[in-house]
Amino acid sequence: MTLTPPFVELVVFRANTRCMNDPGLFKEVRDMAARTTTVNAMHWGRSVQEPSMFSWLLLWDSFEQCVMKEGTPSYQAELVNRLDALVEDPSRTTVFHLHFSDRPLLSCIGAPITLFAIPVLDDVQHLDTWTSILDSIIADVRAMRPDGFFGSAYASPLDDAKTIVYFSGWESSEIVYFTANKQCVADPSLFCAVRNIAQDWKEKGLEAQYWGASVEKATDFFLFLFKADPSYPTFTKRLQALSKTPISEDCVVRMSGNPKRCLEGPVTELDVYKVDDEDPETTQEKIRRVTYRIESLQMQGFIALSWGVAAGDGTRGLYIAGWKTVEDHMRLGTLESHKVFVQETEEIFKNMKELIVAHVPLKRHDA
Repeated sequence: MTLTPPFVELVVFRANTRCMNDPGLFKEVRDMAARTTTVNAMHWGRSVQEPSMFSWLLLWDSFEQCVMKEGTPSYQAELVNRLDALVEDPSRTTVFHLHFSDRPLLSCIGAPITLFAIPVLDDVQHLDTWTSILDSIIADVRAMRPDGFFGSAYASPLDDAKTIVYFSGWESSEIVYFTANKQCVADPSLFCAVRNIAQDWKEKGLEAQYWGASVEKATDFFLFLFKADPSYPTFTKRLQALSKTPISEDCVVRMSGNPKRCLEGPVTELDVYKVDDEDPETTQEKIRRVTYRIESLQMQGFIALSWGVAAGDGTRGLYIAGWKTVEDHMRLGTLESHKVFVQETEEIFKNMKELIVAHVPLKRHDA
């Protein structure tokens, strides 16, 4: 096993309708790459914001090994042609050859969500300035040790000094909300069977899942998945069979603070919302400021809070808070010392299109 970080070939492309309708076609291409080349490992994923944008990373021991495979008949005839057939415009497929010298690339691409940034400089003379800035940012983030942060890495392609490819890895949590139908309410084991499907994702990075029913409405169920596999058709199909109405759109969120501390409290307050489409950034910023002010307030029974915006939809967000009792939370609105804070919160609510508020005694699911 080599001790040096690998060489990486990054392929970025926009999938055509054929590929989007049948994900198995791209799997055939990846399987072919594993058979016809000496690649050490492969990672791939779709953009949360633009699902048709694919990123495919192939890890090699050396740049020469990577270049050598591109000249072999099997690669040209099979892989390239097969991949081009799945791409909207093959001429716009971008390929980068990268080498990461001393930065933790694997911690980035092995995270549940990987952030890509690919700035292109107008002059190669600016490269030193950019790398200095990136080194400073990476050092600051590592010193802060934010929850959910796995690592950062960057490199310039070996054949393009004007471009920088930056990676950072983050943890994600996923919340699923649904109203249980009569069968689910009458037989809780049906929901347990669905959670057991998700529990089988442990080899794909699932760390934990928490579930519970709303105190206010016992048929409203909430399920949190940490580091879940984003492709789970069997899971969602089984879950939909237990729901009285169409399941709320999954909300993949990079949460602030310590979300697990909130979920492991006696009662978790859940605010699932959608803000007005006209100016979502301003409203989300107001919510962020109010959220951080809550932590400075002295409140009986308060444990912790966490907040985040949905990765694929800037109008959606999630706020969770851990409380010792439901009464401790409800008492907040009656305190004279918190009157201004309550008024600010009510003003924000006016800019929301949808709002689900629930108190849920969550349980950890362990199969």
